[in-house]
Amino acid sequence: MMKRILVFLFIVISIIVLGETYLRDPIDIPLEITGYFGEYRQYKSQDNPAHFHKGMDLSTAGKTGAEVLSPADCYVASLIINDPVYGTRLTLVLPEVRDYFNNEDGIKLIFAHLESVGDLTTEGGRKLNAIYRKLLDEYNTGYVEARFHPGEIAFKMGDTVAYSGDTGGVAPHLHMEVRDLSEEVLLNPGLYFDFPKKNTEIQIIALKAGGKEYGFNGETVEITPFSPLAVRARILVRHYISPKKISLYIENKLVYQIDFENYFFINEVNRVNEVYTNSTPSDYWFKLKDAEDLSVVTVDDWEAVDLSSPKNAKIVVEDHWGKSFEKTFTIVMRR
Repeated sequence: MMKRILVFLFIVISIIVLGETYLRDPIDIPLEITGYFGEYRQYKSQDNPAHFHKGMDLSTAGKTGAEVLSPADCYVASLIINDPVYGTRLTLVLPEVRDYFNNEDGIKLIFAHLESVGDLTTEGGRKLNAIYRKLLDEYNTGYVEARFHPGEIAFKMGDTVAYSGDTGGVAPHLHMEVRDLSEEVLLNPGLYFDFPKKNTEIQIIALKAGGKEYGFNGETVEITPFSPLAVRARILVRHYISPKKISLYIENKLVYQIDFENYFFINEVNRVNEVYTNSTPSDYWFKLKDAEDLSVVTVDDWEAVDLSSPKNAKIVVEDHWGKSFEKTFTIVMRR
C-alpha cells in the first residue's frame, strides 16, 4: 500500500517539477476519448479473454485516413499487420520522454487499428511505408511482425507516422497505449496527453450487496463478511466511458479506492473480473471489496471497519478531468 502511495506522489511531484509535460496531440482534430484506460473489455475468444482496456480510444469522427503524428522525436520499435485484435499496429519508442512509473527516460507508444503506416513526406515515412507495402504483398492477410533496430527508422515530432483506420474488426478510431520500455507496465495516456476538458455527467446509479440492488433511496445497505459490494457508475460524455477513480468512505474514512493510473501488463491485464462484475464495455459495476492485490486498487482498508452498527458512508466518483460526484448511504454488517 505504501509503495503505491509513494509512486502516486512521485508522479504528482514530477509533473509539478517538470511543468508542462504533455506531448503533441497524435491527430490534428480535438482529442475525444471514446474508450477509457482500464475499462472493461468483453471476452471475444480464447486468444482475447475479458481484460482491462490497455489504452485510450480516440475518435476519428467515424472516418478512416486521419494523419497520425509523432507526439515527440521517436523511432520505430515494431510493426504488426493483421493482428486479430489490434489490426495494423505500430510501436514507437520516445527515448527522451519520462517514464513516470520507473523514473527513467523512455516510453513506448502504440497506435493500433491503423489503415496504413508511413507516408512519402519524410525519409522515415518512406522507409516505413515501403516495408509495410512489402509485407502486405508477401503475407497478404497473414499475421506478421517486423522489429527494427533503435534509430533505424526515426521521426521528428509532428511527422506523419501512420493513418487511422478500422483494422482488427472495429469501427474507425485510433487506439493509443503508453507502456514502459520493458512493456511490463501500462500507464494512463492522460499522464502524457492533454485531453480537452469535457462537460461530463457523472452517474452513480445503484449499489449491489448480497444479491440485492439499492438505489440510494434511504435504504440501509446490508452486507455480510462474505457478500460482495458493488457500485454501478459511469461517465457520460457523448457516450459512456468509465471513471478515473472510485472511492468508498465509511464515517469519512477512506476504506476502498480504485484508480486507473497504471497496472502491470503480464500479471494483471486479464484480472478484470476482480474489479468489475456483470459489466459491459459501456456499463460498469465496480467491486468495492474483496479484490486481490491489484495496482488499480490503491486503498483496501476493510479490516479496520467496524460495521456492528449502521454507519454513514459515501461513494465518490471522479472523471478523467478531476470533476467528482458523490452519493451517500447507510451501511451495516449482518451476520
